[in-house]
Amino acid sequence: MNLIAVLDAEPKKGFEPLTVDFSCTNSIVVPKGTAFTCAWDLGDGSTDDQKTFKHEYKKEGTYKVKLVVTSAHGLVDDETTTIFVFPVVPTPELEPREVLEFVGLELLNGDYYCRGDDAELLLTLTNIREDDLDDVKATVYVPGINGFFHVGPFNLESGEKKTIFMPVTIPEDAELGEHSVRVFAGSDKIQRIVHRRLVVENCPVDNTYNNDGISIIGHGLSPSQ
Repeated sequence: MNLIAVLDAEPKKGFEPLTVDFSCTNSIVVPKGTAFTCAWDLGDGSTDDQKTFKHEYKKEGTYKVKLVVTSAHGLVDDETTTIFVFPVVPTPELEPREVLEFVGLELLNGDYYCRGDDAELLLTLTNIREDDLDDVKATVYVPGINGFFHVGPFNLESGEKKTIFMPVTIPEDAELGEHSVRVFAGSDKIQRIVHRRLVVENCPVDNTYNNDGISIIGHGLSPSQ
């Protein structure tokens, strides 16, 4: 007798509200045809015991989903996955004179990164309006990396320039390839959006050893470190 829980979820990422199709019907039970049950923890306080169903995630967030499969013979196995729900950020129409100007958007460590790296983003804003801006916020969103990074709120007086450092960690399960770094910045009066390219590479693992005989796993490290 054997049991392997198989959790199917589609899609696993998207904008709020996000409806996900869940299924455990591909779970493997030996002998074939043995009855089994499925118990779901959907990560937002909801549970279910159906083998196939839809569930709506109403708010942005990262949701850890767990499936527990139990066979008629008492065997138990589980599988987990993560659902990423992104917020919908409205972009209002702007009058030409009402501008929060992006003076600079720079990735300090370049455009190319490995999984687990820290990308350091430097954003410079200038308020060239005639009035002050209160409660200004900036958010970095990178589709495919599933990360939101926030700073603020802060105030920008008329003519004031502000430089903001925003660290962005590339997760270990980030999708390989080119991504668009999207920065949303503004207040209730004005918003601007800017894009920048970021590339996640499949970097080789360096299995060298340091002077203490400890294995160094990563890239860009020397045996003396």
